[in-house]
Amino acid sequence: MSFEVTKQGKLCDQLESLAYDWVLSSIEDQYGVESTDDLGVEQINEIEDYLEDEENYIEGYCKMVLRGMIDNHESREEIE
Repeated sequence: MSFEVTKQGKLCDQLESLAYDWVLSSIEDQYGVESTDDLGVEQINEIEDYLEDEENYIEGYCKMVLRGMIDNHESREEIE
């Protein structure tokens, strides 16, 4: 039997969860909110501008989390 790194999917899930908590903490501190649901359109746009600015280094998991938060907010706006 050859070497294999097991449970990589579980590792990815844990890293994504950690990144989500990390990003959420930054958002809560910056905007004084308790949830991304409390963010306004201007704040979401500011986060999206940050995400899309190629001069900013943003780690891959953080990019994924930020994009997901933006997309979720936009989805909620379309429903309302």
